[in-house]
Amino acid sequence: MQTDAYGILVDDEGIVDVQVRLISELNTALDQVLAQQRTTRALVAISAAGPLGVALALVMLAAQLVVHRRRVALDLLRARGLTEQQLRRALALEGAALGLPAAALGTAVGVALTSGPLHWSVWPIALLVAALPTGALAVAARGLSAGRTRTDLSTRAGRWRLVAEVLVLAGAAAALWQLLRRDDAATAAGLDLLAAATPILLALAACLLVLRV
Repeated sequence: MQTDAYGILVDDEGIVDVQVRLISELNTALDQVLAQQRTTRALVAISAAGPLGVALALVMLAAQLVVHRRRVALDLLRARGLTEQQLRRALALEGAALGLPAAALGTAVGVALTSGPLHWSVWPIALLVAALPTGALAVAARGLSAGRTRTDLSTRAGRWRLVAEVLVLAGAAAALWQLLRRDDAATAAGLDLLAAATPILLALAACLLVLRV
């Protein structure tokens, strides 16, 4: 902080009155700190969004693969009297048996490697990760039916899949274009949704292109 004396007044009794103006660079420093925090939050969101989106897609694909590989055993259980709800419940319990130990181990490793106080948001995230295989297997088992169908002969499913892939590719291209052409002043304080969603869309677009190739 600096002082700038710009006025000295002397009255009739000889009392001196000095007028002082205070100059501080605190506002500039605070603006720089806020800009750095916005940049840091944007980088963290970009770094975390892509791997999280890919991990979610891999869990869903793995659940569908498990159900597909065990289709004969599931059909045999259905023939012996198990309903679709019971099959989905059994697969959900299997997903919980896989997800709970993995989430507990990952949380323990993360807590051991992280210094400082433990935030309360760690536990809901750990529970969400633990429930992810359960939900994925339950959703993948939703398509079980008593009879086998040839999904490769359905033209309607192929059209809807093509439309969905085109929409994902167009969304990824539009998000990347908007992210590259905007200026820094347009970045709002807090979490940048465009910067966080662009890596997820790019990862999904790359997965779709790899599957097509």
